[in-house]
Amino acid sequence: MNNTGKQYVIGLASYPYQNPDTVFSYISKDITSPQILDLFNTPVEIVPTPGTGKALSVTKVIITLNYVTTTYTATGNLNITEVANNISQFGNSILPATSSKTIQNLSSSVVLTANNPLMLKITGSNPTLGNGTLRIQVWYNEVVI
Repeated sequence: MNNTGKQYVIGLASYPYQNPDTVFSYISKDITSPQILDLFNTPVEIVPTPGTGKALSVTKVIITLNYVTTTYTATGNLNITEVANNISQFGNSILPATSSKTIQNLSSSVVLTANNPLMLKITGSNPTLGNGTLRIQVWYNEVVI
């Protein structure tokens, strides 16, 4: 067994992994209320582009709404996307929630394309009202394609 000596992380566990072309990563990003209210016009980058010849392969997405006092009025669907590919489709159930809520979701088949970031966006139009925040957690790896 040829171990490269590097440590790679999957979720919260860390262990040696043999393939130097595949790096497992985790990112957590907080989305503010002003960002949520402008998600249709200005999608938020969750994971930056991996670079030329590489693609992001997502293994898990968790989104948590931290409800404050005012419910978001959203008609569109909340999505994590890579260009036009929906990585996670959360529908319109999380933003109108009246309490804090966590959803885990991952689309079943996604075509990987090189050198594209993961973005959080909403379809339809910007939400109106609302003052909670979102936490997006993504487990992914960069693959050479």
